[in-house]
This record gives sequence, C-alpha cells and structure tokens, in this order.
Amino acid sequence: MTATNAPRPRLRAEDLTLSYDQRTVATSLSVDIPDHSFTVIIGPNACGKSTLLTALARMLKPKAGQVYLDGAAIASYRSREVARRLGLLPQSS
Repeated sequence: MTATNAPRPRLRAEDLTLSYDQRTVATSLSVDIPDHSFTVIIGPNACGKSTLLTALARMLKPKAGQVYLDGAAIASYRSREVARRLGLLPQSS
C-alpha cells in the first residue's frame, strides 16, 4: 500500500497536551498505534510514558488534542464500549 491509501490506525492521538492539575507532562504529542504489531514506548523515568498510556486508555482527559479509537473521538464512546475495544494492563494495580 502507498502512504495515500494506507489504513488509519485503530488507536491514535493528535496534538495532545497532558497534565496533572497545573503540571504539564507533554505538549503537542501525536502518535499512531498500528494494528497487528508490537508497539514499545521507551524513555527515561518521568518522561510521560505512563501518562500517555493513561490518556490513550481514556483514564486521563487531555488538556488539549484528541485521542481517536476506530476513527471516532474516544471521549464519544461509552465506558463499556471502550472496554470492549481497548484493554490496558497496568504495571501495578
């Protein structure tokens, strides 16, 4: 496939700003998580890896930007529907 007709990833984020209260963790972050592949997010401690995963799973609302699941804003789905389509296994409970 060429880049113009490649399928969109089922999970993607565009121009996210992620924060906890007044502490901004990431700005202008965009990512595509491709289907049928193994994706690894690496970086030093406290760089925002877990925060990104939390936002992708709809457990943290971005201050700006949008997370998309199957082409629609993840915020538009009911919680049960997100749980059917997306799983997250945290390192600790």
